[in-house]
This record gives sequence, C-alpha cells and structure tokens, in this order.
Amino acid sequence: MKRVLISLVTLAAMTGCAAQHAEFGERPTARAAETLSVAKVLDNPKAYEGKVVRVSGVVSDVCKPKGCWMELSDPGSDGALFVKFTCPVEGRLIPLEAVDHKATAQGKLVIEQVGVDELRHMAEDAGKSPADIAKITQPEQRLRFESAYAEVEGVESGQK
Repeated sequence: MKRVLISLVTLAAMTGCAAQHAEFGERPTARAAETLSVAKVLDNPKAYEGKVVRVSGVVSDVCKPKGCWMELSDPGSDGALFVKFTCPVEGRLIPLEAVDHKATAQGKLVIEQVGVDELRHMAEDAGKSPADIAKITQPEQRLRFESAYAEVEGVESGQK
C-alpha cells in the first residue's frame, strides 16, 4: 500500500512539473526523428533544405492580424527562423501571447527569393512603421519554414 501511495505521489508530481503546451494547426501523422535548435538550422540551412524536421526555439514575433506566421529564435543568438503556417485555419492561429514562449514546429525548410511587395506585407503584419516599410526596396533571399503544426508552451489554444 505504501508503494502504491509513493508511486501515485511521484506520478502526480511529475505530471504537475511537465510543461503544458497548446497545439496549433494540423498534427503531423509522423514525428520527425530529431528536434533541432534554430541556431543549428541557421548555421547550415542547405543541410536541411527540403527536409521535414522539427525546430524548437522561443517565439520572437507573431503575425499581428492573423497569427499565420511566427519567428523562432534562440535566446542569446542572432537571427530568427520565419515559420509560415500552411494549414487552412479560420481565425487566429498563433496567439500574440506566444511571444517569449518556447515553441516547436514541424515542417520543411525552403530557401526562397522574397519580393519587395511580400517583404513590405510581412513588415506591415509585424507592426513596423511606415518609414521602416518604405526602406524595403530590394528582394531578399530568406529561409522559410513551412509548417502545418506548432506547439507553444505556456499559452492556451484557441482551437477545439
């Protein structure tokens, strides 16, 4: 009886300490084998281009109007990975409250040329000033992580 009680207390403590996360988008049918840091992907994007991987980092920005994209970064390092959600979800996907919370997304890394109009649109969605948006005059090569699914710790899901 004492062992059962100790086991139950231990299980309850472990469950309470586990990080709670909210799921957004369409859960993948298969999980990628390894979860990579943002820094590892940014250090060698060619190694992961076109491959399905899981990336974990801290949400540094979210699309203000719809939550259809977020940026993931590693604390203490430069650079962020742009995560664009590909799943058709009505309403907001990633909540604004996700900023500064740990998140993991699974998807495919794409290296692309982004035109001026799209860059300006993304800057507007990020809440940049008209002066900052006007400074965007050249296309850029960027990394885009196409994802249909993300887990964010410490926020509530708007999905049912």
